[in-house]
Amino acid sequence: MKLRKGKTKSILDASIDSALLAVEIYNKPRTTFRSEGFIAMMIIAWTRLFHAYFNVTIGDKYYYKKKNGRYDTVDGERKAWELSTCIKKYGNHW
Repeated sequence: MKLRKGKTKSILDASIDSALLAVEIYNKPRTTFRSEGFIAMMIIAWTRLFHAYFNVTIGDKYYYKKKNGRYDTVDGERKAWELSTCIKKYGNHW
């Protein structure tokens, strides 16, 4: 798979950063909610990894659309698939 520069690389870098932060949170012994912080950051990391994969394979089609064809937005940004939807779509993709 050839990695396109720009958006895909940015998403992939964010995925790596999230995974590294998850490990860092978990390895700090005096941090409260270590497990919860680790799980939350790893979910973000996996979701971003799927978004990078989908950006390469299917383009910008991993966003929710309304029936009128416009994108569904949250806080002014397009709403992207969450991890469970990414896993389902990935399974159907093969």
